[in-house]
Amino acid sequence: ISEEEQQRIDVVVAGLNDISLSSEENQQTIERTSTQQQQDTNINSYTDQLNDEDGEDFDHITFEKKESTPVKQSTEELIQLLEDNKTSTTKEGCAALVEALNLFGKKVRESEEESAKAGELNGNVLVMDILLSHKFHADVVAGGFWAACSLSFKNKGNTDELGKLQSLELIAELMGVHKDEAKVHKYACWAINNIVCGNAHNGEIAGNIDIMASVVSSLKRFADIADIADYGLSSLQNLGYVSPETRTKIYECDGLPVIKSLMEKFYDNANVQTFGCGSLWNLALVKEICAELAEMDIVPIVLDIISRFSVDSDHEEVMETALGALSNIAASQKSKERLHELAGMRQVLAVVQRFPNNVVIFRQAGLLISEMNVLPGATDKLIHMYGAAELFVRVLEGIIDEDSTIFYGYLRSICSGSSAMRQTVIKAGLIETILNGLDRFMFDELVREEVVACMWFLTELNDVPQSLKCLINKRLSTTARIIGQFSYFHRWAHQICKRSPSGDEFL
Repeated sequence: ISEEEQQRIDVVVAGLNDISLSSEENQQTIERTSTQQQQDTNINSYTDQLNDEDGEDFDHITFEKKESTPVKQSTEELIQLLEDNKTSTTKEGCAALVEALNLFGKKVRESEEESAKAGELNGNVLVMDILLSHKFHADVVAGGFWAACSLSFKNKGNTDELGKLQSLELIAELMGVHKDEAKVHKYACWAINNIVCGNAHNGEIAGNIDIMASVVSSLKRFADIADIADYGLSSLQNLGYVSPETRTKIYECDGLPVIKSLMEKFYDNANVQTFGCGSLWNLALVKEICAELAEMDIVPIVLDIISRFSVDSDHEEVMETALGALSNIAASQKSKERLHELAGMRQVLAVVQRFPNNVVIFRQAGLLISEMNVLPGATDKLIHMYGAAELFVRVLEGIIDEDSTIFYGYLRSICSGSSAMRQTVIKAGLIETILNGLDRFMFDELVREEVVACMWFLTELNDVPQSLKCLINKRLSTTARIIGQFSYFHRWAHQICKRSPSGDEFL
């Protein structure tokens, strides 16, 4: 091979390697439901309903790179260029093929229309054919994985077809063939991430072929390369979203120490911290893994991430996943105690103050407060020593429009706490907030039950002002008349009214 030809290949490969991950371009969707008693979940996609084993899940992340200059060739021209070179075995032909894959991947990412067009023109089949024909050519394999990344980015049709074409099986195989090629593993992890993202069927395939072990192996082998840490941890995050089985497999192939090590190594890399915390968020749903994270003393690491990244308003994603990870990790009693010992809740409230309009952060903070409430004195100290009553109310109010049932579930947990906690709720004027929600969600049985439970706990206090008791009695009795049919709500509303001397008129 001449020196000139080799230089041309190197330039093309460098073009692929220049495609970098930008935190501004990460598209993230976060779903959140968790309680201390119910940690395991079986959510296979963002559209699935929660099963009886409820839990928290961090949904999907994909990557996007917007090119500064559009690709001049049309999608049809690039497809033809790939066809013309797909069987070439010469150095010149392979170099042309790598260049065509690079341009094709960029073109597909220019718009949803181009991505759909590429699928209609059999671009998915063509890329898989090229990978099969050039299994042992690392540059072509890396380019093929990059094209697969682009085809599967936010396009369900392409993602479905790639799953049917056994792309995940082929990616896992080629990661083994090119075990020492960093560029292959970089784009392999990226492709796995996008193909699994938001696709329950592909997630199931990934679990069955145990592709988690391939990703963890890549992260171990290339532990010094930030891009591979980015894409690999994001893949683990999405694979951990699939099912309890995939979480367990990540754990069994030593995924936890790898994740921890990378978070410590790339301590100033926002993407690594985001995806590392996102992976922990999902993995901590499994009780055994949650206990292991407590033994690994992961809480100080997450708190350090919060401390370092919360000062920058551009790092909201890091805060979302860090708080999500903490709220699941705190299901372990040992982690709760560690969090309390390190005054971690003070940092959590500081994050809420730093990002006052982020509903996801509100939600995670509310969950964490609810989780920590079972630890004697933890949240009492938080509210009284840190003067956080007003912020505490805002945390709870911040998520009411997102999920009313979760909102009142948090309130019920908090109102069932100590007398000091209930006094804080009353002094902060939260009783009216709760009752206003009852008006809004009057015909939602779950909300009604949570509201009446809150009122039951609050009216146990001897020093509740008579005016508030009258207000509670009036609102409960009005709701009882409107909904008519006797229910749990009526039974408890009746008992609450009996507690007050003025309650007779409402009975």
